[in-house]
Order: sequence, then structure tokens, then C-alpha cells
Amino acid sequence: MVRFSHLLNYIASIAIILIPLIPDRAISSVPISISQIQTDSADWQTLLEKAEDYENRERYQEAEILYRQILSAPQPDSMNDWMYYVIHINLGENLQAQGKFPDAIAIFEKLLDAPFEDRYFRDRGRYAIDKIAEIQETAKDRITKGLKAIKNDPTNPWGYEDLAIGLALENRLAQGLTFLEDNLGSPLTPENALELGKAAVSSTVYSNFQHLILRSSFPVTQQAIALYRQLVMRYPRDRNIRWGFLDVLDVYGDPEESIAAYREAIAQLPSENLYWALARKLESAGKLTEAIDVYKQLIDLSLTEPRVYVALGSLLEQKQQQDLALQVYLKGIETFPEDYPRDRRCHVVKTTNYDRLVKLLDSQNRLHEVITILEQFNSHPNPEIYQNLAIALEYEKHQDIAAVVYRRLREVYPDSELLGGGGC
Repeated sequence: MVRFSHLLNYIASIAIILIPLIPDRAISSVPISISQIQTDSADWQTLLEKAEDYENRERYQEAEILYRQILSAPQPDSMNDWMYYVIHINLGENLQAQGKFPDAIAIFEKLLDAPFEDRYFRDRGRYAIDKIAEIQETAKDRITKGLKAIKNDPTNPWGYEDLAIGLALENRLAQGLTFLEDNLGSPLTPENALELGKAAVSSTVYSNFQHLILRSSFPVTQQAIALYRQLVMRYPRDRNIRWGFLDVLDVYGDPEESIAAYREAIAQLPSENLYWALARKLESAGKLTEAIDVYKQLIDLSLTEPRVYVALGSLLEQKQQQDLALQVYLKGIETFPEDYPRDRRCHVVKTTNYDRLVKLLDSQNRLHEVITILEQFNSHPNPEIYQNLAIALEYEKHQDIAAVVYRRLREVYPDSELLGGGGC
């Protein structure tokens, strides 16, 4: 039986022969996957697999530690020379992605002495060193250009974008606020600080970083989050900066930090939108009890609209609290009687408290009690409520009960003109 490690060594030797046929740039732009070249199980291989796992999750610092741990030990017999230098390449690209250019160059220089007749590793090392020089030169030029533009016009968004690109390439975007203020000699206004934050998360910064670094934009996003943390600490009551921070956390941040940031924003600048977003995040995180509490706060503070009652009732149903959900839908109807179930021929279709009430009672086989339940909760429903309830019943194919509700509407309000279906 052919041992797996021998087979891979054979494949590697064939690869060495074929590699010179591939253009240098194409070789250098394709990261080597550790999982594609494995040998027999040994301590170094376990470390290598962990390093790959960290890199797949874009946790470059943890991966760097493991790469260094492998290379600091004597090369084991179970590791062939090809694998040994592959690990150097991965460590070098890891350091390059982190903006640790001197360390990366030191690693890539070791490839220049690779003991192979084939030139692959030497060419890879030279290419990487030249690429780092290009990155450093680009970063310097962008920073210089950005500073000049901002000094001439502090509102110029292109200046902030150039500065952000340069700092990102040098892994210094997180220090952008301090760097810019030191060079300007004065604190930034909230408006200018926001321009820096917006530049930090612009697609142009990400595309430049990925083009030159040849890795994920993850390091940039984490630096942008760190920068926004500073902006929020500096200007805690600036609504636009708060929203910018929340937006970047929504896309790139840790869910727990995002939830904490929404709570902090509410403490500083309470609004219906912030409460709503926090409740939705808690719901997505499976924290239904906490989400319910936030929806209740919205209602208690009168910072609400019909969707809050719908969302709260739905969560209560998920937690098997149907009686409470029923009360919530009835309260939503009483508070927003005009929020009727729009005709499905209209372009705007949304679930209303009327819809949820009908579906809940239907699931309990209590639709025949709907008028009694409604009037026990609200002794004097206005005409709109009867009509909109009938519309919801019709949409759910309960025409017979809808007809009963329409008759009740005529009994209570004989002069009412609200006797037809809802419009758009």
C-alpha cells in the first residue's frame, strides 16, 4: 500500500517540474492551501492545521504564532523541504497581510536560499519582496496625497479616502484619528471625523488593499471598527458617527459587540429605530426574552408603530404565550386602527395586527369568537376596526366570518360609509 505521505511527496515533485511554466505573477497571487499538501500526522502537522483554521477565519495573529512555533523547531524528518518552504510562504504572506513588512521581508529572503534546482521558491521570494516595496511606496504616496488634500480642504472626501488607503496598507488605519490630528495640529470636528470614518469603510479602500496585499479585506474591516470605536468615544452624542459605527458593526463586527453598541447608542440617543434594530438583532441571536423586553420598552415609551406589536406578538407566540400575544395584537389594533391589511393587488403588502389576530384565533379554532374577543378588549371599536378585521378575514378565506363582522359594523354604525373592502 502506498503511504499517503509518499504519494503527496510525489505530487509535490511533479508540481516543482511544472511550476516554471506558470507566469510568476500568477504563482504569487494564489495563496497555497495547507490542506492541499499534508504528510503523516505529527505534532507540527497538528499546529499547521490549526494555523490554517485560524487563517480561514482570518485570525492572522494566532496563525502567525503557530507558523513561528513550527519554524522555530528543528525541521522534523516527517516534513519534506517543499513543505518547509511552503510554511515560510504562508508565514510571509500572513505578515504582509498584517502590515508587518520588515518581518515579512525577512521571511521571504529565506526563500532565496531554497535548496532546489527549480527556481520557484526563489522567484516567489523575489516577487514578494518587490510587492512589499510597491505596497510601501503606494502607502507613502497615498498618505502624502491625502494629507495635502485635507489640509487644503477639510471637507474633501477624496483626501480622506487617499489617507485611509495609505494607512490601511501600513496597518495603521486604527490610528487614523491620532495620525491625522497630529499632522493637522488641531482636533477634527465631528463632521471631519465622520469623513475619516466613512473613508475607512469605503469599497475603494478595500479594493486597493486586496489588490496589493492579495488577501482578505478582513484586516481593514477590523481596523475600521477600531477607528470608529475611537470616534464614538470622542463624540458620544453625535448621531451620524453613532450610526456609522453601528453600520460597520452590522456588516463586519462581532454580533455581541454590535448588540452592546446598540444598547450604548440607545442610552445616549434613544430613538424608535435604535430600539427596533436592537430588538431585531437580539431576535437573530436567539435572545428572544431580551428582544421581547426591548419591544415592550418601545411600547411603554410610545416610541412605536404597528410593526412593533406584530413583532412582539410573533415572539410571544414562539414562546408559546398565545394569550399574551392575543392581547398584544388587540392593543396594536386599538392603537393603530388605520393600519389595515392592504389588498394583495397593491404593491405594498405587509403583515398587520389584524392578520396576526386572525391567524392566531384560527390556529386555536376560535375565529367564531372574534367579535366577542374584540369587544371585550375594546368596548367601542371604531368603524375602521370592524372593516379592517373583515378585510383580514376575507384575505384568509374566511368570507363567512367576514360577513358576520360586516353585519356587526352595520348594527353598531348604521350610518357608516365604511362598508366595502379596503383600497390602496
